[in-house]
Amino acid sequence: VYAVQHVDTPYWVLLGFALLSGIGGGTFSGLMASTNYFFPKHERGFALGVQGGLSDFGTGLVQFVTPLVIGFSALACLGSGQVAHLPDGKTITYWLQNAAWVWIPLVALVTILSWLFLRSVPVTANIKQQWAIFGNKHTWFMTLFYYGTFATFAGLGAQLALLGNHTFAGIEGAPSAVALAWLGPVIGALSRVGAGQISDKIRGGRVTTIMAICNIIGLLALWWYKPTSVAGCWIWLIIMFWIFFWTGVGNASTTEQMAVLFPPLQGGAVVGWTSAIGAYGPFTIGMLLAECGAGVMFGVSTLIFVAILAINIYYYDRKNAPDLC
Repeated sequence: VYAVQHVDTPYWVLLGFALLSGIGGGTFSGLMASTNYFFPKHERGFALGVQGGLSDFGTGLVQFVTPLVIGFSALACLGSGQVAHLPDGKTITYWLQNAAWVWIPLVALVTILSWLFLRSVPVTANIKQQWAIFGNKHTWFMTLFYYGTFATFAGLGAQLALLGNHTFAGIEGAPSAVALAWLGPVIGALSRVGAGQISDKIRGGRVTTIMAICNIIGLLALWWYKPTSVAGCWIWLIIMFWIFFWTGVGNASTTEQMAVLFPPLQGGAVVGWTSAIGAYGPFTIGMLLAECGAGVMFGVSTLIFVAILAINIYYYDRKNAPDLC
């Protein structure tokens, strides 16, 4: 709250806050791992889909709520507004601290509920037992699978507004990517919930195959297609939402595969590990976009899904597959 009200806040302070907020991401990874212990294998896909989907829904909620609340002076008594000077000479006042104040009651509530109702998993493991996952090739395959799906989901969720505004630049009457950015993560979150249950019924490997094909189609379309009209901008957004839908599906199917492939002790560690690696998505997607451009970013993402498709079909989703799941 204090830091965002002052433009002279040092960058290292902001990095410190990012480090502390990352503990929340680590908690999410740990809780995803714990879910394996509380559900039988045939229900884990749905349980992990609901848990991960609700978490992903928060991404869209933040993007939807933040632009609304920073425009109100209702909490002005808790901090002064900031003034922005626009290129056309106009000035606007906004209250960035509102975006922090609105979450404090929710965080307090979740803290109380966690203290009262969270249960520890009925299993303990030492570091050596958990590190054993890194000697299993399936750990690295699942890391690639989850990185490809979640990193693309989270990375595009973080970059959609900027990418859309850049793509639509110069097109009069183009839709606002900033106003619509929240829709992508929400679509992905909802598809993750549904795909978890479907993965339990028809196998996560089969869902992952379908997902990879659909993402390759969407990413190639974005790599090739350049909108030149308002209608074209909407087509571009629809393709982008298509990718959000299928990456959400992939988030669910790959976690279901992990729950089936590994025993609970290892499965929990693998889910936690892959969730942590997937969280690098906004960084890697953002770096590719900034350093190499959108075309390279979409091209690299396409190659990742091609690799996912090939590995998944060979090991997990073909007749006589060595690890059908």
